[in-house]
Amino acid sequence: MRRSLRGIGVSIVLAVVGLLSAAAIAQSPRLELVAQLGGTAEAVAVDGAIAYLGQGPRLLVIDVSDPAAPIELGRSATLPNAVADLAVAGEYVFVAADLYGLRILSVADPSDPVEIGSADARDAAVGVFVVDDIVYVADRYEGLSVYSVADAAAPELIGSIDTPGSAEDVFVTGEYAYVADGEGGLRVISIVDPSNPVEVGACGTLAGATDVSVDGAYAYVGDWSAGFQVISVGDPTQPKCLGSLPFSRVTDILIVGDRAYVASARGIGVVLIADENRPLIAGEVRSVNGFESISLAGDHLLAASATGGLHAFSIANPELPLPVGWLDSATYGSDVVASSEFVYVADYLEGLHVISVDDPSRPEEVGGFALPGLTSLDISGSTAYLCGPDGLVLVDVADPARPSEIGRVELSERAEAAAISGDYAYAVCPNDGLYVVSADEPSEAAVVASLPLDGRARDIAIEGDMAFVAADGIRVVSIADPLSPVLVARYESDQRARSLSVDGARLCLGEGPFFRVFSIEEPESPALVGEQMMGLGPQVEAVSDYAVMGLEWRGVLVLDLTDLEDLPTVASLDTADRPGGVDVVEDLVYVADQEGGLFVIRLVTEEP
Repeated sequence: MRRSLRGIGVSIVLAVVGLLSAAAIAQSPRLELVAQLGGTAEAVAVDGAIAYLGQGPRLLVIDVSDPAAPIELGRSATLPNAVADLAVAGEYVFVAADLYGLRILSVADPSDPVEIGSADARDAAVGVFVVDDIVYVADRYEGLSVYSVADAAAPELIGSIDTPGSAEDVFVTGEYAYVADGEGGLRVISIVDPSNPVEVGACGTLAGATDVSVDGAYAYVGDWSAGFQVISVGDPTQPKCLGSLPFSRVTDILIVGDRAYVASARGIGVVLIADENRPLIAGEVRSVNGFESISLAGDHLLAASATGGLHAFSIANPELPLPVGWLDSATYGSDVVASSEFVYVADYLEGLHVISVDDPSRPEEVGGFALPGLTSLDISGSTAYLCGPDGLVLVDVADPARPSEIGRVELSERAEAAAISGDYAYAVCPNDGLYVVSADEPSEAAVVASLPLDGRARDIAIEGDMAFVAADGIRVVSIADPLSPVLVARYESDQRARSLSVDGARLCLGEGPFFRVFSIEEPESPALVGEQMMGLGPQVEAVSDYAVMGLEWRGVLVLDLTDLEDLPTVASLDTADRPGGVDVVEDLVYVADQEGGLFVIRLVTEEP
């Protein structure tokens, strides 16, 4: 099983936040996890009447004795990475946690799954298969890794073999491990001696193998671009492709009798495989966001959908899976705005999530608004301004449990970001620049002015009567007269700007791999006063002297902006995936993490 969301959304976020006072930095701050909610559902496995669901960085234990009404029994503490794949054996669940390797959880008490052991990845654990006390891990660019879990608390790497491509999934049967090896196709590896795996055959005709299941003399391989492949492995040393079917981004394959259930970006397909040379599509269940993983529970399929959670399908009619139940608490975080009572999370795949944080340690989703393609948002009073694929959608959130649309402003293309000032909303579109929207009466919102801007506009911040736009550098626009915006200054860059934020006389810009700080004491002449190579392009929100940065694979960092020469990191905390938005209220940092959902983090200060 392979995740399919890697290309969606912006991967780095940097928020420079003034609510972190100078005293806080002087007192050696640290970041502590307070709570986590949601995340994408990427993997599911079933053992009897219990389903194990990987959702964001947690393992959920779910009673599916009645598939029409799944009941959550328990969930683990947060793991260091989103769950990429999982397998269950006895009272243990084995989790592939990407860069954080193999994690082993005891589920002896289903209400309280507990991590008891772990082993580092050689590269990135993305697929896992268990046979007795041996665990086989698809370790991406390091190939196949083999662990002994005779002592589950202390897994031991006992063997490995590199593969020519990117090992994305592994299936073990008999004396062989079958590896879906990305551009390397299907690799067949002898595991007669698990400590010395040896490749004995390969089928390299595939374009990008992502998943593999084996039944008898046949391997069924999901391919990123070539779809569903049937490969003869009767002679494992000479695998041969027999037939194929087009599917969009296959993520998982489940064999049940003479049918294959194929999870893909489009839904679940039912393939007849009685004649391996001529597989035939017999039925299909469509889903907007697709499915990542499927498993069998009696006469039902259980499927993990990235932002749709766990779905149950009856296969009483095996060629027409019928949806009967679901359990959805999944979230894909692309932006976040917080207040003292509520957090508003933009979910690129679903829309707006409204989350109560009266008790920050127990965030609870209380409402939502469907808007697929939602990239970012801003809040003014009781109105949320949602940046969607066709422009701005204005939503009344006075009743958080029932957000309702009160206005819609169509723009030439998707709105990338928006900022509210006074009676106007200022939205930027990637290619067409700045739009000014009347906002005094949200139900009558309309474009009242526009200004083309060269460069790809990605973010906007407002300070006084100036709007600052991230667009291949900086564009400074006077909005003294909102009905007639005027470009007054520009800072050119060969890096693609991603985001910016302004606090008084300082502007922070994330572009390319850099975080840059500018003096805007003279707005018409932005002056670079500090920069730091981050490796990845940050998004920024600047206030006062400190930065809270969301950085891909590194989580949240606090930077000291009083030292512009070095911009040192003074605190950090890793999140599950890629932060898509950061906001700070008092001592709480709220992070919208793409596959990890919402993180609530407290800035704790101590005397040095």
